[in-house]
Amino acid sequence: MSIDTSSLKSDKKATMELLTDQTIDQRLESLLARLSLEEKVRLLTGRDFWTTWPVEKIGLRRMLFSDGRRGCVARCGMSGRRR
Repeated sequence: MSIDTSSLKSDKKATMELLTDQTIDQRLESLLARLSLEEKVRLLTGRDFWTTWPVEKIGLRRMLFSDGRRGCVARCGMSGRRR
């Protein structure tokens, strides 16, 4: 059995093209309104040195960052020694 998904893809593209700065701002405001003060603060603090906290209830996955004040750095292996 085969399902034709071509119309779904074109509908999604059309929807994305209709988004304006105003609707994006409204969506962000709506998502932020669902967060508690503690959840908002967690977004500012980070989960660890490299990642942010995920917030599943609004569909926000953790984000991995590779740069900071010192520029891009990398850890080697499990020891944490830098090359």
